[in-house]
Amino acid sequence: MDLLSVSTAKVLSDLGGRLLEIYKLKRDGSFYDQQEFLTELKEQEAGRNNAREIERDYRQAEIGVLVKAALDQRERALANAPFAYSAEELRTLVDEALADTKKPALLIAPFYQEHLSGPQNDEAPHAFRVAVRRSWLNQPWSSDLVVMDGVLSRPLRSTDLDVSIIRQTLGDLPIVLVYGEIQSNRRVWASIEAWNIGDSSENASIHVTLPPLALPSTSNGFDTLSSAERLEFEDALGKTVAATVGVFGEWFHLIRYGRAPKLHRLLSPAMENERQAVAAGLAAAYDIATERNVVATRDARVEQAVIYAEAGLYQRALEIARTVLAELKDANIIESEEGRAYLRRISAVFRDAGDRQGQAEVLLLLEESAKNDLLKAFGWEV
Repeated sequence: MDLLSVSTAKVLSDLGGRLLEIYKLKRDGSFYDQQEFLTELKEQEAGRNNAREIERDYRQAEIGVLVKAALDQRERALANAPFAYSAEELRTLVDEALADTKKPALLIAPFYQEHLSGPQNDEAPHAFRVAVRRSWLNQPWSSDLVVMDGVLSRPLRSTDLDVSIIRQTLGDLPIVLVYGEIQSNRRVWASIEAWNIGDSSENASIHVTLPPLALPSTSNGFDTLSSAERLEFEDALGKTVAATVGVFGEWFHLIRYGRAPKLHRLLSPAMENERQAVAAGLAAAYDIATERNVVATRDARVEQAVIYAEAGLYQRALEIARTVLAELKDANIIESEEGRAYLRRISAVFRDAGDRQGQAEVLLLLEESAKNDLLKAFGWEV
């Protein structure tokens, strides 16, 4: 009996993890045969297994339905995407174009015309695409990005969704996307979306919406403008977009490669406000470049002072130049060629900003440094 009890207990332990002593089991005043009870347990276990299989099958079916719905939604979105190619072809095309140049890509979408229906927008002439492209190519900084005009075949009529689809397709590549809207046939909004350009977080995007450009008050709508009026309007829009895109290009090359910016010097003197706004943005990019150890801190500070001075922001330029001068004195590197190079650069900042006292101090330091070098060359004590 004891051996049989131990053997039965082992079988039941494997089934349910319980130890039962079974030879005859008393239940409700009656006795059941051991084999009948084991059969009952097996039937119960089989029932539980069947329930678990049904639940598992249901869950798998539910997951399958959700996955299929998500894939169908993605396929429908891609089928209506604003690409002139399939998503895979577009990805390959842009990736190959950027692989050799190490530059961002510039994508230009036709502007959406609010007063037209969806099909009319797709069939209408590609508003402002030519103006933006030609204006960009005519700028001296156009080589900072690779223009891939024509890969977007229609306006971004579902703006947020279309931009999201483009980002999903090209998310890990450096991209600058230009798009816009003609509102009520009376004014034009231009937007620029860029990602993987300068932000420290992966795939982070920067969005800029330019101030709206209103049509001449004498016009009854964009379509009624004369050829001369339309060209003048498009040129103004194209130049503004080109300058803004140029800032993204400068950020990219400075933060990635440490290249000194030049855009603020290349803008027309008539664009004084734009020059100062661009200079402030470029100076700020140096802070990121120093955080990433692409540019040395002192080099960055000197370049910031120079940029501000070249753009006419003299107060900011002088604040940084005085700080650099104090640091050079404290570090006692004025006698080195490196120190003299810094002094010469901030001397120009003091001169351009009209700070004669600061310039005189720097020139005196340069003179003393040169004299000491001469004395050392003859072996005389300094």
